[in-house]
Amino acid sequence: MIGVRFSENKCCRNSQCKKVLWLSMLLLTSFIIGCEDQERNNVTWGWGSLVERYSFLSDFPAYDGGIAKYDYQEVEDSVLLYVVLDYVDKPFVVAYFKKLEDSGFEMKSDLRIYKKYKENQNYKLIVEVDIMSITFKKIPLTKEPPMDQSDELALSTFEGIDGATAGNYRAVISWYGASFPLTFDVMCGNGMVGPVNTGRMRQEPAWNYTSTSTMGLWSSAYSAILGCNKALTAIDEGKFSRDGVSDEQINNIKAENLFLRALAYFDLVRVYAQPYGYIKEKGLTGVEAMGVPIVLKDDLSARPSRNTVAEVYENLIIPDLVEAERLMSDSYVRAGVKDVVATVTKPVIQALMARVYLHHEDWQLAADYATKVIKNGRFRLLSGDRFVSMWDGSVDVAPQSGSEIIFEVYVSQSDGSRSDLGDYLTAPEVAGGAGYGDVRVSNDLIDLYDATDVRLTGLTKTNSKYPGYRWSTKYPGKNGQLAYNNVPVLRISEMYLIRSEAIYRGATVSGVTAIDDLNRVATNRNAEAYATVTLDNLFEESRKEFLFEGHIFFDMKRLQKSLVRTDYDLDPLTKNIDFPSYRWALPIPENDILYNDNMDQNPGYQSK
Repeated sequence: MIGVRFSENKCCRNSQCKKVLWLSMLLLTSFIIGCEDQERNNVTWGWGSLVERYSFLSDFPAYDGGIAKYDYQEVEDSVLLYVVLDYVDKPFVVAYFKKLEDSGFEMKSDLRIYKKYKENQNYKLIVEVDIMSITFKKIPLTKEPPMDQSDELALSTFEGIDGATAGNYRAVISWYGASFPLTFDVMCGNGMVGPVNTGRMRQEPAWNYTSTSTMGLWSSAYSAILGCNKALTAIDEGKFSRDGVSDEQINNIKAENLFLRALAYFDLVRVYAQPYGYIKEKGLTGVEAMGVPIVLKDDLSARPSRNTVAEVYENLIIPDLVEAERLMSDSYVRAGVKDVVATVTKPVIQALMARVYLHHEDWQLAADYATKVIKNGRFRLLSGDRFVSMWDGSVDVAPQSGSEIIFEVYVSQSDGSRSDLGDYLTAPEVAGGAGYGDVRVSNDLIDLYDATDVRLTGLTKTNSKYPGYRWSTKYPGKNGQLAYNNVPVLRISEMYLIRSEAIYRGATVSGVTAIDDLNRVATNRNAEAYATVTLDNLFEESRKEFLFEGHIFFDMKRLQKSLVRTDYDLDPLTKNIDFPSYRWALPIPENDILYNDNMDQNPGYQSK
């Protein structure tokens, strides 16, 4: 497979330049038939499906823009993978292959790079042709390689453990920086396929998931868990040099890894299992009560079975967060970070604990932890236009300035990370035509907003070419580049809504009422105040507040709400999704079912 990349300042008019361009395009079309839209689709959609089949690929930078094109062919027990890397620097290529080799994969490779430069005052043309093939064996998630010598060496110093922890933050970007926040809004009626699109996001609104076509969270989250486990094991074994390192420093690093592991498991159990409250209420047992496997060690021979949903919460998520809160210093902020709200701090831990306790139906603890974050003083609700400006970067989100954002994943071109949310969501022909507008805001959601609500007037946009539709402007990109957006994970408005619901369900907080907290969010967005607190009102406010932040699916599950859509023109069989239904627990990837006899598939999904 051959990939060609062009970078031009101005259009080529020179005959020599045209010749180079023609030859390059001839090479390209000899191997690939497609267009730029398909390229983007392959990287963000097709690659994710491939990761589900071969989970180790989650360690490789498809979602970081590292893989420009790929194709593959299964041959008996092997797969021939053709990869075009969007990098030509030798260190990157060497590191890419070394990672495969270190993971125990058999491989054959051939790399050739051709560059042509032709410059004058009018244009610059760069042509890069990469040829590469990799052969590897099928290896499932449960056969992750054990810690090797390079891991042991890297984790033999505190600096190495600290560096590995920074890498675990990047692992979380692999789903929050991908389509994870967007997918659930499209599934549950906040978003719909746009009038012009690349073909992406057509599976999601139709809930067309199978065991061989599911989202990439499973492999991405377990890859992050593996990294956290390695760091935590190194800390607990204490074999690293402690010269000049205080107990406080070690405790803070441990707390970060505990938080990141808990976050990964929390997302896994919410996606691949039925909700905790429903299981408890109905007294469900067997596969219907199953969550995800708890994996704490690197064991090549392990074939873990699924733990129950209750066990995942009570034996891992909650204990990890309780311990993280105990260990972390009140003033700790990871050193050297470019974005202070993209690092785990004590209020970040407490905010996730509030959300976890809400899903676990511990109403008083949910209220207590939401209150801790609200009273912290680092975060505050922004009103009107200031809230709108927060999304385009014109308002400082640092805690000292009074930020809405408690925790976000940081995305930057300089460190190789990316988020394509802006590319999916930006209206066509906006930002120089860079946006594809694959997903628009549904009319079902638009109808819920008050006419004065800044979430409607300031964070959605129309396009004169496509009357009757609106697109979100929440992810405008950095410096005009739509592929680079920080993605919020926890915000202060959620803490008010969590506390409001918890109080409504029986929790008590001195001097606070449920209606006060609900209306604090609504009125700060220039929306009308609610007359009463109901679960429907709380859900509606959350739905409006967290558009394309990935909340709606999980709220509907735990509230046991059926999905009813009006703005929908795809498969009529899945226009509405009842609750309960097997569909609310997504299928376990087929690869992990095939290679692990102890792994049970969720009911309703046929494994081959």
